Amino acid sequence: MTSETGLARVGTSLAALMLALLCAAGAMLALMAAARQVGVMRAQLDAGYFALAAAMALLMALCARWLAQGRDHRRLAAPPADRGLALAADTISGAFFLALSGVVFAWGHDGLSFALGLGAGYLLLQLLIAPALPASGARSLPEFFVQRYGRFVAVLAGVAIIVSMAAFLVAQLMAGGIVGARLLGLDYQLAVAVAGALLVVCFVARGMAATPLVRAALFLMMLIAFLAPAVLIALGRSGLPLPQAAYGDALRQIRDLELTLLEQELADPAVMVPMLTPFLELSPLNFLGIVVGLAAGVAALPHVLSRHLLVPPARDARWSAVWALLFAGLFLTAAPALAAFVKLSVLTLVSEKTAIAELPAWVFSYGKLGLVEICGRAATGVAAATAACSAIPDAGNALRLQDLALSPDMIALAAPEIAGLDHALFGWLAAAILAAAMVTADGPLFALASVFGLDARGTGGARAAAYLLAIATVALAGLAAALRPSTVLIMATWAFVL
Repeated sequence: MTSETGLARVGTSLAALMLALLCAAGAMLALMAAARQVGVMRAQLDAGYFALAAAMALLMALCARWLAQGRDHRRLAAPPADRGLALAADTISGAFFLALSGVVFAWGHDGLSFALGLGAGYLLLQLLIAPALPASGARSLPEFFVQRYGRFVAVLAGVAIIVSMAAFLVAQLMAGGIVGARLLGLDYQLAVAVAGALLVVCFVARGMAATPLVRAALFLMMLIAFLAPAVLIALGRSGLPLPQAAYGDALRQIRDLELTLLEQELADPAVMVPMLTPFLELSPLNFLGIVVGLAAGVAALPHVLSRHLLVPPARDARWSAVWALLFAGLFLTAAPALAAFVKLSVLTLVSEKTAIAELPAWVFSYGKLGLVEICGRAATGVAAATAACSAIPDAGNALRLQDLALSPDMIALAAPEIAGLDHALFGWLAAAILAAAMVTADGPLFALASVFGLDARGTGGARAAAYLLAIATVALAGLAAALRPSTVLIMATWAFVL
């Protein structure tokens, strides 16, 4: 088969996959819109969005298996642009997709270190890693270390992969649990179990197929779902359809509102984190450390290297990293803008001296998940919030900034609701986050199976052992995720840095 024929087939496959996914999503959204018109309850619609996410994740798993059926994954041609999209999906994953905006919301300027670190990682891949690895002929990162440094160093690399990928899997299940709990109205711990079961089903359906086309389609859907509310919010606030262009105006309004809240004694200067003031949460050295650590982590992710850089020619590998930076850059620059828009909405809510009883519904929806606190207690309802604030001597009827605490893990997910957009945008974003968490979580499982020399594409005992390893790993990671050891972003960052 000629290279032109191979590329044409890949392009046709990607177009067909995108068309199938978009048709399935469009049909589901159309049914939900019709159901909303006839008065179907919001809870039932949210359950439909969960079903949409599960269907998309399973469809992608089956498509990956079909595309790789009977083909050597090292010879499955894909142009650098498709590999770049796939690389961006594997790196951003469901964890950073959910949580990156939240850390900018909570930390302001200092939260930009995470976006800068991810972007710098693609540059490191393109400049240093991509030119060297394809020439090695290795099929995995430990195999590369065996060739270069000997077996002892390869053992250390295997230990690092096990620890870091386990942490990454915990972050992915935490993301899936938060979205599942919000959509299904379940306890967080039960939602983590549901997400873990869905992940195992998708892994078994996919095997260890490493086709980049499915990841490319996934990232396009992630990007559309994330940019749609950001564009609409930017358009409504500034008349500019580009979130990145409206970002500066939003920061100016945030600065003015922060000063107004301080003047009206609706904010405590000891608690407020001004969004434009640098190095309040991080020292300059820690800021640099996060950037460098994340950049090195992106450049060393084992499933990213083995799927996207060890396989194609060196020139294609370098261009894959360039395309990944371009596509991921759209997300990395839009995420801080979305955080600013949400911050502006929250500050506006406080500046209007909103009474506890008049708070919008989203406060209590996420408060029931433990993601919103009012006066130090979970905002499970108006009565609970009123009782919590009445116990504070200087608290009045109006909400103050220090009375409201939002978890960084909810900011991106709740952005459409906080901005008052159509509920369908929230549902589409939630479904995209959940599908991304389930599809990209197979990366850590792929890396762990490779460390132990297992391959789910094999037959008999080898396949059964790979599946048992996946089930055991997901079960242990689910137990850790249920305990919420930290925020989603911090867990994902630890995985990359390790």
